[in-house]
Amino acid sequence: MMSPNGEQEAQTKVQAVNLRPFLLGIAVFVLLIVILSAGGTIWATRRLSDQPAVLALARTLAIPAARVNGTKIPYVKYIEDVRILKTFYSLQGDAAARFGSENISNQVLSRLILNTLIHGLADKLEVSVTDSEVQGALANLVGPFASEEEIEGELRDRYGWSKEDYINKVVRPLILEQKVAEAFGKSAGEEWSEYEAGDQV
Repeated sequence: MMSPNGEQEAQTKVQAVNLRPFLLGIAVFVLLIVILSAGGTIWATRRLSDQPAVLALARTLAIPAARVNGTKIPYVKYIEDVRILKTFYSLQGDAAARFGSENISNQVLSRLILNTLIHGLADKLEVSVTDSEVQGALANLVGPFASEEEIEGELRDRYGWSKEDYINKVVRPLILEQKVAEAFGKSAGEEWSEYEAGDQV
Protein backbone atom coordinates (compact mmCIF):
# COMPACT_ATOMS: atom_id res chain seq x y z
CA MET A 1 0.00 0.00 0.00
CA MET A 2 1.36 3.46 -1.01
CA SER A 3 1.87 6.06 1.73
CA PRO A 4 0.17 9.50 1.48
CA ASN A 5 3.57 11.04 0.80
CA GLY A 6 4.23 8.54 -1.97
CA GLU A 7 0.85 9.31 -3.59
CA GLN A 8 1.56 13.03 -3.43
CA GLU A 9 4.99 12.58 -5.09
CA ALA A 10 3.44 10.43 -7.81
CA GLN A 11 0.78 13.08 -8.51
CA THR A 12 3.46 15.82 -8.63
CA LYS A 13 5.46 13.77 -11.18
CA VAL A 14 2.33 13.21 -13.29
CA GLN A 15 1.54 16.96 -13.21
CA ALA A 16 5.16 17.80 -14.15
CA VAL A 17 5.00 15.33 -17.06
CA ASN A 18 1.68 16.84 -18.20
CA LEU A 19 3.11 20.41 -18.05
CA ARG A 20 6.18 19.58 -20.14
CA PRO A 21 4.40 19.59 -23.56
CA PHE A 22 2.56 22.79 -22.61
CA LEU A 23 5.79 24.58 -21.62
CA LEU A 24 7.53 23.26 -24.73
CA GLY A 25 4.66 24.61 -26.85
CA ILE A 26 4.99 28.05 -25.25
CA ALA A 27 8.77 28.05 -25.80
CA VAL A 28 8.31 27.11 -29.49
CA PHE A 29 5.63 29.80 -29.88
CA VAL A 30 7.85 32.49 -28.33
CA LEU A 31 10.80 31.40 -30.50
CA LEU A 32 8.59 31.53 -33.59
CA ILE A 33 7.45 35.08 -32.69
CA VAL A 34 11.08 36.19 -32.24
CA ILE A 35 12.14 34.66 -35.58
CA LEU A 36 9.18 36.19 -37.43
CA SER A 37 9.79 39.60 -35.81
CA ALA A 38 13.48 39.51 -36.72
CA GLY A 39 12.72 38.38 -40.28
CA GLY A 40 10.00 41.01 -40.67
CA THR A 41 12.27 43.72 -39.34
CA ILE A 42 15.10 42.76 -41.71
CA TRP A 43 12.62 42.71 -44.61
CA ALA A 44 11.30 46.16 -43.58
CA THR A 45 14.80 47.63 -43.29
CA ARG A 46 15.59 46.42 -46.80
CA ARG A 47 12.70 48.60 -47.93
CA LEU A 48 14.06 51.51 -45.83
CA SER A 49 11.09 51.61 -43.46
CA ASP A 50 11.16 54.33 -40.83
CA GLN A 51 8.16 53.07 -38.85
CA PRO A 52 8.64 53.36 -35.06
CA ALA A 53 8.10 49.62 -34.48
CA VAL A 54 10.67 48.73 -37.16
CA LEU A 55 13.19 51.19 -35.72
CA ALA A 56 12.66 49.87 -32.18
CA LEU A 57 13.27 46.27 -33.32
CA ALA A 58 16.20 47.34 -35.52
CA ARG A 59 17.76 49.03 -32.48
CA THR A 60 17.13 45.96 -30.26
CA LEU A 61 18.49 43.53 -32.87
CA ALA A 62 21.40 45.89 -33.77
CA ILE A 63 20.57 45.67 -37.48
CA PRO A 64 23.18 47.52 -39.56
CA ALA A 65 22.59 49.67 -42.62
CA ALA A 66 26.12 48.78 -43.73
CA ARG A 67 29.37 47.26 -42.48
CA VAL A 68 32.76 48.87 -42.96
CA ASN A 69 35.84 46.80 -42.11
CA GLY A 70 33.84 44.87 -39.55
CA THR A 71 32.26 47.98 -38.00
CA LYS A 72 28.46 48.16 -38.13
CA ILE A 73 26.70 51.35 -39.11
CA PRO A 74 23.36 51.13 -37.26
CA TYR A 75 20.23 51.21 -39.40
CA VAL A 76 18.60 53.54 -36.85
CA LYS A 77 21.42 56.08 -37.23
CA TYR A 78 21.07 55.89 -41.03
CA ILE A 79 17.31 56.59 -40.84
CA GLU A 80 17.84 59.49 -38.39
CA ASP A 81 20.32 61.10 -40.79
CA VAL A 82 18.03 60.55 -43.79
CA ARG A 83 15.19 62.31 -41.94
CA ILE A 84 17.45 65.24 -41.05
CA LEU A 85 18.71 65.65 -44.61
CA LYS A 86 15.15 65.49 -45.97
CA THR A 87 14.15 68.22 -43.51
CA PHE A 88 17.16 70.31 -44.56
CA TYR A 89 16.32 70.01 -48.27
CA SER A 90 12.61 70.68 -47.67
CA LEU A 91 13.61 74.06 -46.19
CA GLN A 92 15.56 74.95 -49.36
CA GLY A 93 12.41 75.56 -51.43
CA ASP A 94 12.81 75.04 -55.18
CA ALA A 95 16.37 73.77 -54.81
CA ALA A 96 15.03 70.71 -52.96
CA ALA A 97 13.26 69.39 -56.07
CA ARG A 98 16.46 67.91 -57.53
CA PHE A 99 17.19 65.87 -54.39
CA GLY A 100 15.10 62.71 -54.49
CA SER A 101 14.90 60.00 -51.81
CA GLU A 102 17.51 57.83 -53.53
CA ASN A 103 19.95 60.74 -53.82
CA ILE A 104 19.46 61.58 -50.13
CA SER A 105 19.92 57.94 -49.13
CA ASN A 106 23.16 57.73 -51.12
CA GLN A 107 24.48 60.96 -49.56
CA VAL A 108 23.74 59.75 -46.03
CA LEU A 109 25.22 56.30 -46.56
CA SER A 110 28.35 57.74 -48.21
CA ARG A 111 28.85 60.12 -45.30
CA LEU A 112 28.34 57.42 -42.65
CA ILE A 113 30.77 55.10 -44.45
CA LEU A 114 33.33 57.91 -44.81
CA ASN A 115 33.01 58.82 -41.11
CA THR A 116 33.56 55.18 -40.14
CA LEU A 117 36.67 54.95 -42.33
CA ILE A 118 37.98 58.21 -40.90
CA HIS A 119 37.50 56.95 -37.33
CA GLY A 120 39.46 53.82 -38.22
CA LEU A 121 42.29 55.89 -39.68
CA ALA A 122 42.19 58.28 -36.71
CA ASP A 123 42.78 55.34 -34.37
CA LYS A 124 45.73 54.13 -36.48
CA LEU A 125 47.21 57.62 -36.67
CA GLU A 126 46.42 58.34 -33.01
CA VAL A 127 44.49 61.47 -33.94
CA SER A 128 41.67 62.87 -31.81
CA VAL A 129 39.64 66.05 -31.45
CA THR A 130 40.10 68.24 -28.37
CA ASP A 131 37.44 70.34 -26.66
CA SER A 132 39.41 73.51 -27.42
CA GLU A 133 39.32 72.67 -31.15
CA VAL A 134 35.55 72.20 -30.91
CA GLN A 135 35.18 75.55 -29.10
CA GLY A 136 37.28 77.23 -31.81
CA ALA A 137 35.03 75.84 -34.53
CA LEU A 138 31.92 76.90 -32.61
CA ALA A 139 33.27 80.46 -32.29
CA ASN A 140 33.09 80.71 -36.11
CA LEU A 141 29.50 79.46 -36.00
CA VAL A 142 28.37 82.16 -33.56
CA GLY A 143 29.31 84.94 -36.02
CA PRO A 144 25.98 85.47 -37.82
CA PHE A 145 23.86 84.80 -34.69
CA ALA A 146 23.10 87.24 -31.89
CA SER A 147 23.50 84.66 -29.12
CA GLU A 148 24.02 81.03 -28.28
CA GLU A 149 20.29 80.75 -27.50
CA GLU A 150 19.56 81.83 -31.08
CA ILE A 151 21.88 79.10 -32.37
CA GLU A 152 20.13 76.52 -30.16
CA GLY A 153 16.75 77.69 -31.49
CA GLU A 154 17.91 77.50 -35.11
CA LEU A 155 19.30 73.98 -34.67
CA ARG A 156 16.14 72.84 -32.90
CA ASP A 157 13.83 74.36 -35.53
CA ARG A 158 15.79 73.12 -38.54
CA TYR A 159 16.97 69.68 -37.42
CA GLY A 160 15.47 68.92 -34.02
CA TRP A 161 19.04 68.98 -32.63
CA SER A 162 20.55 70.36 -29.47
CA LYS A 163 23.91 72.12 -29.69
CA GLU A 164 25.51 68.93 -28.33
CA ASP A 165 23.93 66.92 -31.20
CA TYR A 166 25.36 69.41 -33.69
CA ILE A 167 28.81 69.15 -32.13
CA ASN A 168 28.79 65.34 -32.21
CA LYS A 169 27.22 64.92 -35.65
CA VAL A 170 28.87 67.77 -37.56
CA VAL A 171 31.64 69.67 -35.78
CA ARG A 172 33.70 66.80 -34.34
CA PRO A 173 33.53 64.66 -37.53
CA LEU A 174 34.65 67.61 -39.70
CA ILE A 175 37.55 68.51 -37.43
CA LEU A 176 38.58 64.85 -37.22
CA GLU A 177 38.45 64.54 -41.02
CA GLN A 178 40.74 67.57 -41.42
CA LYS A 179 43.20 66.32 -38.80
CA VAL A 180 43.29 62.82 -40.27
CA ALA A 181 43.96 64.27 -43.74
CA GLU A 182 46.86 66.33 -42.36
CA ALA A 183 48.32 63.43 -40.38
CA PHE A 184 47.91 61.06 -43.31
CA GLY A 185 49.68 63.52 -45.63
CA LYS A 186 52.67 63.57 -43.28
CA SER A 187 52.76 59.77 -42.91
CA ALA A 188 54.71 57.50 -45.20
CA GLY A 189 55.55 53.85 -45.34
CA GLU A 190 54.34 50.52 -46.60
CA GLU A 191 51.70 50.24 -43.88
CA TRP A 192 49.72 52.92 -45.75
CA SER A 193 50.04 51.39 -49.23
CA GLU A 194 46.54 49.91 -48.98
CA TYR A 195 45.16 53.47 -49.04
CA GLU A 196 46.92 54.50 -52.25
CA ALA A 197 44.68 55.25 -55.19
CA GLY A 198 44.40 52.40 -57.64
CA ASP A 199 41.78 50.80 -59.87
CA GLN A 200 38.28 51.73 -58.76
CA VAL A 201 34.97 50.02 -59.34
